[in-house]
Amino acid sequence: SIQYTNITSIPLSYINLIYLDANDAIKLTEIPKFSINLKVLKCNYTNIKSIPDTLVNLEYIECMRCNNLCKLPNVLNKLKYINCNDSYNLTVLPCSSVYEFINCSNTNITVIPKSPIKELICNCAIDTIPTLEKLIISNVSVSLCNLYKLKWLTCINCIIELFNVPYLTVLHLSNTKINNMIELNNVKRLSLSYLNNINIKLTSLKYLELYNTSFIMNNYNKVISIKAFHSDLVLNGLDNLKYLKLNKCNIEIVKLLKNIKSIKTDLYTFQSLPLEYYKYTIIN
Repeated sequence: SIQYTNITSIPLSYINLIYLDANDAIKLTEIPKFSINLKVLKCNYTNIKSIPDTLVNLEYIECMRCNNLCKLPNVLNKLKYINCNDSYNLTVLPCSSVYEFINCSNTNITVIPKSPIKELICNCAIDTIPTLEKLIISNVSVSLCNLYKLKWLTCINCIIELFNVPYLTVLHLSNTKINNMIELNNVKRLSLSYLNNINIKLTSLKYLELYNTSFIMNNYNKVISIKAFHSDLVLNGLDNLKYLKLNKCNIEIVKLLKNIKSIKTDLYTFQSLPLEYYKYTIIN
């Protein structure tokens, strides 16, 4: 490892290296061509300008916030893992056919290679990736359909359409517009921020987090925990709700929360709670 060193070049004695950790070696500007056996390369927060095309055995690369890095060679066709987050001058990913993980958020990459990707973090439109299990996407307008293995979806500053995601269990939406009414029968954890007028049917929801969001809950009888911040809530038909955490919220409880065990809140929200819930309440 040459992590956190002031090294400017890789010595020839490293010729048989399989693993190289050069994170935060800020004076390092190049990876030598002789490193042909290298399988794992970590060069986050360096001034590397290019990756040599001799690294044909590379399977794993981290090159986050490498702002001088403009291109990755196309011959890296064994890559399974790439994290180039915040390397904003990158425009193209190598055409590997075996990617399992890609994080290319905050880059200028516009095309995701066809590959059996399981986890993807990006800010570009994508085609259907049937192997995808986790997707974090931002700043795009996109239709997400026929993602039959998708379990986790996070959308930030997006406009989306969502179809045929039957096994989705975790959904995070921030400042995102959903253009179609969706029924998500398996979502158990939902997080919403900066949203209003949500039109989602959630029959299995257990955990809800809200931030700057208005939400009317009718007959969500599997919900056991709600966390809400700077939000407006109408709660009705929450027969199994046990834990409620509120901060600077306006809240209306329509029907008795008969299984409630704990309410944590600030003084502002506490004043809007019905008297019968005071005994369960802790003021932060």
